[in-house]
Amino acid sequence: MKETIKDLLAGLKLWRVWSRLANREIQLSVKRTVLGPLWLIIHRIFFAIAFSYLGAILWGTKAGLNIDILIGFMVFSTMIGYLQSANTALISTVNFTDSGLPVSVRFLKPWAKEFQLSVLSGGVLLITSIATGTFGLTTILLLIALTILMSLWGLGLMFAISPAALRFRDVAQIVTFASTILMFFSPIFWKIEDIKNKELAQNLLTFNPVADFIFVFRDLINLGTLNTDFLVRGSIQTLVILLLGYISFAIARRRIPYWT
Repeated sequence: MKETIKDLLAGLKLWRVWSRLANREIQLSVKRTVLGPLWLIIHRIFFAIAFSYLGAILWGTKAGLNIDILIGFMVFSTMIGYLQSANTALISTVNFTDSGLPVSVRFLKPWAKEFQLSVLSGGVLLITSIATGTFGLTTILLLIALTILMSLWGLGLMFAISPAALRFRDVAQIVTFASTILMFFSPIFWKIEDIKNKELAQNLLTFNPVADFIFVFRDLINLGTLNTDFLVRGSIQTLVILLLGYISFAIARRRIPYWT
């Protein structure tokens, strides 16, 4: 227990190291482009536009960018980004094995990369709030708080899944499959009122870890209000995942160098 906490604290103290490494990785991924990291967000916006037209075809809604779909896809992409990074975190940082750095840095660096992308997505949502008329100091502060909550969800996921994904490569296949399924089962381009089998849809949303966050962000951007029911559920979910992440890290920390 003491060694685990010591490793985590030592890793956090090196925040300048892993945050700069994360930023460098982002910059390299868009090297020689004019817009740089903005391309990573533009991709999400174009997907949101595509989903908007898909929603228009399926439900007969107005063609064009749908605000609900934009918000839903931004939140979904951010959360799935954390999930997919957790899937490859320890594999992508294999060169850290003999670096003498705390083991936790191998988790924090991929997390920092996704956090920086989540900040860019938050910027898009803030601009969206101008279009919906909910822009203001309260919206800005709540948006920051929700982005931090979502990032803590991703941090817990990083520590919970990464050791298993390193030890058992089958986990990578399961996570990839789960990510695709979640996209269709999340209320991104559909609403529960548009579904004929509402009971089944409601059951799917109950066990969907992404849905609570999508609903919270939508209410904030569209209405300027905070849905406390979904917020509480998302917060409880985050605390549970953080606890599982800590337990997973405590169990696997000493074994990670050998599994690598």
